[in-house]
Amino acid sequence: MNKKTFAIIQQITSYITNVQFVIAIVGFILTIPHLLILTRKSMRSSSTNSIMTGIAILDLVVLLEVVLEHVYYFWIYDNPCINHSNYNFELFLWIGDFLKDTGERASFWMGVFLVLIRLLITKFKTAQRLSGYFFGYAVFTLTFIINVLISYYFYSKFYLQAWMVPWQPGKRCSEFPKGYSENLYVRTIQDQASYMAVFGNYSIIGGMSKILISVLYPVLAVFLIFDIRKSAKHASTANSKKAAKERYHTGRMILLMAVLYTITSAPGGISKFITLYCKVPDGSILMLLIGYGSIFLSALFCLNSASHCLINFSMSTNYRKAAKMVFFANRKQSSTSVLSVNLHLEFKL
Repeated sequence: MNKKTFAIIQQITSYITNVQFVIAIVGFILTIPHLLILTRKSMRSSSTNSIMTGIAILDLVVLLEVVLEHVYYFWIYDNPCINHSNYNFELFLWIGDFLKDTGERASFWMGVFLVLIRLLITKFKTAQRLSGYFFGYAVFTLTFIINVLISYYFYSKFYLQAWMVPWQPGKRCSEFPKGYSENLYVRTIQDQASYMAVFGNYSIIGGMSKILISVLYPVLAVFLIFDIRKSAKHASTANSKKAAKERYHTGRMILLMAVLYTITSAPGGISKFITLYCKVPDGSILMLLIGYGSIFLSALFCLNSASHCLINFSMSTNYRKAAKMVFFANRKQSSTSVLSVNLHLEFKL
């Protein structure tokens, strides 16, 4: 690949970085009311809703980390008057990477359990106990703990070490005294051989996880399509058409989420295995795509997270009712209080 083509592709990837930042902000703003709606009393009725609550919590953590990471690199990293590698910043990046990896992987698996539990409940009468609200939280807790341990296996191998050359402020930074300096810190490892073994295992786990997720989603989605068709027929013949239609819309909602999760997870798993088992030539398009691919995949994840609020609102009647209670309850209460005050004053007069 010649230098001109390389520069063009690199410029495109820089735009993706800006797009990722914007999508992460939008996703974070949308996920906050989404989480508030899912935690309403009227929504605490099934494991489907509690699992979606868990997904919203994980997405919120990842989206916040993406936003803060961009703020750091856009406004702090290139500032000559700020030590961008002091202990606190490096610790923040270290913890942020840990939470981001954990949250993304756990969110994908929570999506799998969302579809799987939905199918088990509709297919088997003995699986009705899985529909309990607290069962969904148990699934979320167990999934989160397992993924925390997986991330800890890798990130615990690092430690922060002071760099040999200290940081000094730029010439225009007049607020610092002459000759001022601070320690620079870097994330490093103790044993290179041990780290490479851990890195290989962690990459295999991550790749296998994403590949398995991207395979499970389409398979489960096919079964879910049959369930949706069955629900549609039931909705046209059942006495309780309202409940049957809600079940039908819930199935469609979960199916759409499964499709979006498949699109988001598959490229990441493929790229993981390419880097592990294929030799990527230096200066090639493939090397550039893999190098900057994590930004594109993260942008996809942010877009997927932002869509959950809109998907739920458009396809769930109960969700829309809970949303009205969240956003209009305060307005009704304030109107009622104003009316009572006016009546009280009129009565006095």
